[in-house]
Amino acid sequence: MTPSWAERLLQNAEEVTDAAVETMLVCRPDRWADAPYQYLADQSKVEFHYTMEYGGKDLVVSQRTDALKGLGVTGAVVWDGAVVLARCMEWWARDDDSGCGIGMPVRGMNIIELGAGCGLTGLVLSFMGAKVTLTDQEERLSLLKHNLSLNFPQPTLDHRDQKDNVGNKKNRKGGTKEKEKSKFVSKSDDSRRNRSPNDKGYAEVRELDWESEDLSSFQPLDLVIATDCVFNELVVPPFVNVLHKLCEIEESLLNASKVSESKIPVLNCMEIRCAEVHEVFLEEALVHFQVFRLNTSLSHSTCEHPRIVIYLFLLR
Repeated sequence: MTPSWAERLLQNAEEVTDAAVETMLVCRPDRWADAPYQYLADQSKVEFHYTMEYGGKDLVVSQRTDALKGLGVTGAVVWDGAVVLARCMEWWARDDDSGCGIGMPVRGMNIIELGAGCGLTGLVLSFMGAKVTLTDQEERLSLLKHNLSLNFPQPTLDHRDQKDNVGNKKNRKGGTKEKEKSKFVSKSDDSRRNRSPNDKGYAEVRELDWESEDLSSFQPLDLVIATDCVFNELVVPPFVNVLHKLCEIEESLLNASKVSESKIPVLNCMEIRCAEVHEVFLEEALVHFQVFRLNTSLSHSTCEHPRIVIYLFLLR
């Protein structure tokens, strides 16, 4: 069973069944050839500022602009795909007249972001009440943690880790050598009223190797997101592999519990750069997933972008 909010997205989506045909449709020159490149996120500045429509929160994200000089360096600056997905998800979550009727229940969702880079999209979702795990390669974690500290001035431990720490302290008193375990978790101080303490969103940073065999520690999940993670053919197999494994593990746990048989959606927002890479990615994705391209009617008016497409994946 697909979540109701995803079903509503699918009512405004086109199913992709042929990678070559889809690539011709979205990569045709008249669609984006004359469109400006990278115009939503200014990568020339050391800081990128984003004002949320959800509560008016101002976020600031540091960028390492000098890293762009290195060949193959990614995750050091904000890309337009992150802005588009963040803005769209803010819009989809609204349940008033200014929304689009999707009613996406972001608050309380367990979300993992792959290749989070500077962390913009995940940070936005955490301030909307989601429990977000921002993941990337080891060398990118310091920038992610720095951006969390900029937006969450008072980092606190997740309640689950506080329990672990209490237990470990007791063990040390008893003579064991077990080290205290904790993870950096920052909770948002969202100003919306009638918010219970246990329902506040938070963001945590973790390393994730896309070729890892053990992904069970990233459960439970309600949604997987990614923006601009596919930039050459080499990253396609490990990227699709980790998407497949995360969804497969979560759905098997849900089915085994007999509590739910819900599918775990993947939202992948990507800017068109190379038709050949786009086709290879879709071919690989179609092996494991049903693939749907969201119509432009679902794009927020402030960030309509002819170079960017958003796909929704559901495990076959």
